[in-house]
Amino acid sequence: TDLTSRPSFLLSQLGFHVAAEFARRLEPLGITPRQFGMLTFLAADEGLTQQQLGQRLHIHRNVMVGLVDDLEQRGLARRERHPEDRRAYAVHLTDKGRDLLEHAEKIADDHDAAMLEG
Repeated sequence: TDLTSRPSFLLSQLGFHVAAEFARRLEPLGITPRQFGMLTFLAADEGLTQQQLGQRLHIHRNVMVGLVDDLEQRGLARRERHPEDRRAYAVHLTDKGRDLLEHAEKIADDHDAAMLEG
């Protein structure tokens, strides 16, 4: 069987390659593509709960807790009690998180351009 005639296989290979390259490019900043997504969502919609972040990124809540813990320990995000639900935490970017995201967005822009060039 010739896999080069299978669009589903080719697209999955392309997706794997693009994701691996994006991860490699973000590595000097010490973040993963998943963390880039978290920082991006938080920058766009400050104060999301951990549950809302998990839903948007399709990440199980147990995994989300660890990811937010990591961002918080690194000073990139902080948790605060949610103003409308005392059982939930709202997650906010710190200034350090915003600065890191700015650098990561430049890397993402460069990666996008390289991926789409002729």
